[in-house]
Amino acid sequence: MRLLCIFLFLMSMSLQAAVELSAEFGYEKDVYGDNDQNKSVTRSYSGSFAWYLFTQTAIEINYSHDEDIDTQHFDTPVEYIENVDITGMQSRIETQSWGFGLRQVIWPRATSFRPMISFGYAKQKIISQNSYTFDVFGEKIIRDGKEEQTIYNSAFLAFILQYQLSKYFAISGSARTSVPDMHFSQWERSMKYTAGLTLKF
Repeated sequence: MRLLCIFLFLMSMSLQAAVELSAEFGYEKDVYGDNDQNKSVTRSYSGSFAWYLFTQTAIEINYSHDEDIDTQHFDTPVEYIENVDITGMQSRIETQSWGFGLRQVIWPRATSFRPMISFGYAKQKIISQNSYTFDVFGEKIIRDGKEEQTIYNSAFLAFILQYQLSKYFAISGSARTSVPDMHFSQWERSMKYTAGLTLKF
C-alpha cells in the first residue's frame, strides 16, 4: 500500500513531465589471422524508456540484446582421429539485459547537445554455445556443442550524447557496459557502442 501511494504521488507530480523513448543499434567486425581467415562480429540492439521526474533527472527502464560471434577457420587442419579433421570452430555468446535505474542530464535540457549518464540494476542472461566443423572423408559436417545459460544480478552504466534535431526527435550515441555479479573490475570487458534515434514527448 505504501509503494502504491508513493507511485501515485510521483504520477501526480509528473503528469507534465517529459518522456523519452530511444532505440539504438551497433555493429562491429574484426578480421584476423595470418590470411584474414577468421572474423569476430558483434551486433547490439538496445531500447530505453526515460521518465523525467525532475528537469534533469529521470527514471529509466532499458533492454539490450548483444550477439557476439567468433568464427575461426584453420589453415592447417587439426588432426582428430584418422581421416577426420577439425577445420573450423564458431563461438556464439548472446547477452540479454533488463535494467532499471536513473538517468541524469549533465547539461541543461534546453541545449542542442545533451550529455547524460545512466546507471542502475540489471538482470542479465548470457547464453553461450560452440559449434565445430569437421572434415570426415572429404565431407563437411557441423556439430553443435551444449548450450549453456547463466543469469546474473548486474549493474549497468552508460554515457549518452544526444543532439536535438527538432522538438520531438534527437539522434543519440552511447557507450554502455554491464557488470555481472557486481564485479566492477570487469566493466571494460562488456563495453558496447551504439547509435540511434530518440523520440520525446
